[in-house]
Amino acid sequence: MGFFIYTQSTDAMVKSFVRIELTQQESIHAAIFGALWGAIEIVIGTALHAARVPFRGIVLSLLAVLVLVCAKAFVRRKGSLLLIGAVAATLKGLSMGGFVLTPMLAIFVEASVAEIAFALFGVRRFAALIAGSLALLYTFSHGLLAQGILFGTDIYLVYFDLFQRVLGALDVPQMSLLALLGGLAFVHAALGVVAALFAWSVAQRAKTLIEETA
Repeated sequence: MGFFIYTQSTDAMVKSFVRIELTQQESIHAAIFGALWGAIEIVIGTALHAARVPFRGIVLSLLAVLVLVCAKAFVRRKGSLLLIGAVAATLKGLSMGGFVLTPMLAIFVEASVAEIAFALFGVRRFAALIAGSLALLYTFSHGLLAQGILFGTDIYLVYFDLFQRVLGALDVPQMSLLALLGGLAFVHAALGVVAALFAWSVAQRAKTLIEETA
């Protein structure tokens, strides 16, 4: 009952954000996915932060890709992911006692890059893979920029020197800073592709089951 009331309130929130014409069923789906993403950010995000789990940004971004790709499979209308992202960002902001820009902006940017991918390539698996890779690449670039802003650009040299020491200890040939950044970006993009592929398969299977039982 609590979740039903929760999704009803987010359903009204969806309709109030942007003038995008959705059917009643699409509006309900958008509300559910927006509420789900918001709950993930609030519950899992808070738990990961409190436990100081490493790479928690990657974990949350992978979960975001799962939500976004599944959501687009059910709400195919252009702009739907922007609404879902706006709902999730608002719920995240309210959970923090006000509108805190950084986490809300990160959520909306992830929704935006996914929406752009689907707008350019259509609602199909290839677009989902592009959306997943872009979302994780944003997480990677956002992390780099945030570290530079908080600690200054010298922090990059500290990390690079530490990485080179680790390679030396493992008797692995050292690499340039550009190669390191390229490798990390590739790993992030690959993780996004895997998450998107899984989400697309789950969404298509779920739609098939729903159609068979309808």
